Amino acid sequence: MREPEVLGIITPDPRAVDELTRGLERLGYKVLVEKARGQAEASTAIASLARHGVELVIVPGSWIGPWDVISQRLGVKVVRGAWSPLLTLEIIRRWGVSRLSPRLEAEKTVYPDMARVAVETLNSLKATPPAGTAFRLDGVPLPLRPPPILVASEVYVRTCDAESVASEVYWRMLEGADIVSLGWDGSVSIECYWRVLRRLLDEVPGPVAADPGRPELAVEAAKIGAGLSLSLTPESLELVPNRLREETAFVVIAPGGPSALEKVAARARELGFERLLLDPVLGPPGSPGSLASLCAAGEAAQRAGYPLMVGVNNVVEMIDADTTGSTALAVALAAEAGASLVLVGEESTKAQGSTWEAWVAAAMAGLSIYWRKPPKDLGLDLLLAKRKGLPRGGPIG
Repeated sequence: MREPEVLGIITPDPRAVDELTRGLERLGYKVLVEKARGQAEASTAIASLARHGVELVIVPGSWIGPWDVISQRLGVKVVRGAWSPLLTLEIIRRWGVSRLSPRLEAEKTVYPDMARVAVETLNSLKATPPAGTAFRLDGVPLPLRPPPILVASEVYVRTCDAESVASEVYWRMLEGADIVSLGWDGSVSIECYWRVLRRLLDEVPGPVAADPGRPELAVEAAKIGAGLSLSLTPESLELVPNRLREETAFVVIAPGGPSALEKVAARARELGFERLLLDPVLGPPGSPGSLASLCAAGEAAQRAGYPLMVGVNNVVEMIDADTTGSTALAVALAAEAGASLVLVGEESTKAQGSTWEAWVAAAMAGLSIYWRKPPKDLGLDLLLAKRKGLPRGGPIG
């Protein structure tokens, strides 16, 4: 179809489409906006736009229609945008309006090309986090707030064979881990753990964190050269030498609600910690479990001034459900609470593959926040068992 010169936008809230309007005008379109509180009022608004010379009207992607029938009756083409005005703009920027449809929301009309949009957008978000970079780990920007959401994957050192541990570390990186954390549970001596940690810090081309399990050992790991060390407690902050407070990133656990997070953040600032992550300690499902933990983190995130890390193992390991679903939900909620980094593990048989699942879930959550739309029809999904998603070859109704 010929690219129209004048576009109309129907919206319940004109302020919500300001960015879309400005973006379309930069692309060379003339844009008129009409308000309609819902589908029932849309016909009147469309007729008004038609009288002003509008050639094509874009309605919200969540409004089902029947827009083809209304198009015929009013003599102006009506199509559905995306669920998000920002994503509508991105689709039109790439393909014009020719692929928009009266029957399908815009996300579905551009499948399978949405995968390309998703990957390019994620790469852009990771390179330049919109909310700013808290600090860098081996060159990797850690966002102050999502998006994006980075993934750390825990690998326990249970052998002194560094090559064997390295193989698992590289596998986790291939599965999508932005950071690999080396855990220690006493299976080998601490001297063995330090040897493996030193070897991998020298060899792995990416961030390697240390999680030796005790605050004093976390400080020792930082002295050895770990760029990120887990996990301090509020009481152990003063164990860290002044130099390391400036040079090394630490995770400090702060269970107990918003006041605990804000208190430890304030103390850390007093002590000169420049590179810190707060971990609200996500509880297992139940009362007062995961929801209470995330609500506390969400309330305190903005005031704390440091980025948040959320470990999702307490959810995925403590519920008898497939990890594709539990990981996706836990990561999405952690991101909603303001987490910049999620930590996963693969200790149980059920949890194997959780790194990849967390990577996909984090990508979906990041795009959802950025585009301000539900984590659906984003170009990637975790619909592995039931396969209810779109076929890779094209859209369905």
